[in-house]
Amino acid sequence: MPTPQNSRRFPWLSWPGLTGVVVILLGLALIIPGGWLIVAGGSWYYLLAGLTLVVVGALLGRGRWEALWLYALLFLATALWAYWEVGLDGWQLVPRLLTPALLGMWLSLPWVVRPLHGAPRPPGPPEEDPLATHSVRPGPLTYRPWLGVGVYALAVLVVVALGYRVSAIRTVGAAPWQVASPLPNRRPIRRCPRTAGDTTAAPPMATASRP
Repeated sequence: MPTPQNSRRFPWLSWPGLTGVVVILLGLALIIPGGWLIVAGGSWYYLLAGLTLVVVGALLGRGRWEALWLYALLFLATALWAYWEVGLDGWQLVPRLLTPALLGMWLSLPWVVRPLHGAPRPPGPPEEDPLATHSVRPGPLTYRPWLGVGVYALAVLVVVALGYRVSAIRTVGAAPWQVASPLPNRRPIRRCPRTAGDTTAAPPMATASRP
């Protein structure tokens, strides 16, 4: 487990550093197929998102709080791209937004945020808070840990709610009087009684053969 001593000597052994390594690997996993997708005439999103994740991971490894805001911008761009791709279809938004939202929630946890340069920390000497290695005055652009968790969690709830809305629309059928006839172009057959002067031969009736 990362400790404050290791975090000061080896930044990559801190929670932000280890998270940065994972984020860089995720970015590389998007860059390679994203390049092939562009060659095939597909979307540029995956390549650009992969490059952004690599930058976010590198900033986390260096202990820079700008990584959090850069990832927030990436998530916003991802949400706009997903809406452009599938609209408000919640179940199609889930594979596009669920994993980025969960990663954003992890990046917003206190043990990832507070060791970063420029992150808010509780009052008191630094030794009383092993998660905080830098004491700075919170500013207007200071990233608030639990507020970030709440924002990404709200995004997950909205996507799931849209999914259930789509399911309700698709499963609730129309009323019986709104159901179209399977043979709309055929008129109903009227059976009239035969008269004494009617010479039209009636169609033969099928009779079951007896053994």
